[in-house]
Amino acid sequence: MALAVHFGAGKIGRGFIANLLHQTGYHVVFADVVQETIDKLKKEQQYTLFLIDHNYDEQLIDDVDAYSTINEADKVVDAIQEAEVVTTSVMATNLDKVAPLIAKGLKRRVGSHKPKITVMACENAMMGTNILVKAMLATGEITTDELNEVGVYPNTAVDRVVFDGHHHGKDGIEIGDAYELAIEKNKLADTNTQPIKNAEYVENLEMYLQRKIYMINCGHAISAYLGQANGYKTVQEVLKDPQLLEQVKTAMMESAGALELV
Repeated sequence: MALAVHFGAGKIGRGFIANLLHQTGYHVVFADVVQETIDKLKKEQQYTLFLIDHNYDEQLIDDVDAYSTINEADKVVDAIQEAEVVTTSVMATNLDKVAPLIAKGLKRRVGSHKPKITVMACENAMMGTNILVKAMLATGEITTDELNEVGVYPNTAVDRVVFDGHHHGKDGIEIGDAYELAIEKNKLADTNTQPIKNAEYVENLEMYLQRKIYMINCGHAISAYLGQANGYKTVQEVLKDPQLLEQVKTAMMESAGALELV
């Protein structure tokens, strides 16, 4: 079975990126710093998603494993050496922290004549994979020529609603049906392939990133500001208030109107 290594076993990692990797047919190895999460994934080799739009029906994600980037760094590097895909969802500000391990794993592939690995930072950031590549080069572990020899590095745009959840006597992650994972098509080793199924492969990623930042993130931000001002604790509570919901919609439509003029 093909192997994918994913850095970050949080809600987006397990509820979005690893979910799509699992659907594609990969054995998914998580790399994370939270020992409790790592131990649970190691022991159970699976986890549960709850489908918000389907009365919180369960979806089981199995055939997974996990290693600590702190205590099992060698195993993470070994996994990268054998993987077909490496992805991250660690927050863009933490990419410099995972870059050394990824660089070491990629360095191991130099001269091996393996097919090029696909490395993608799936972060809430503009051109996150470019940030990761820059961070890997800054480590001194690998050169630009070596990076280009062993892999390809498409940027992505990501969007999915995910929450912690507890249903049917189980802890898990709540996910919505709607999502978007847009991937730079022209940076793939073969533009006719799809390393992750059910993603969207696009020519103009900048358009998707701008829409995500200035509409989806705008809606979340406005909801949070209004919630703080009106004594609510969560965005969900804000969106259940008809008056505040209308204000959020108005703000998002104003942002959409501005994007139409770009």
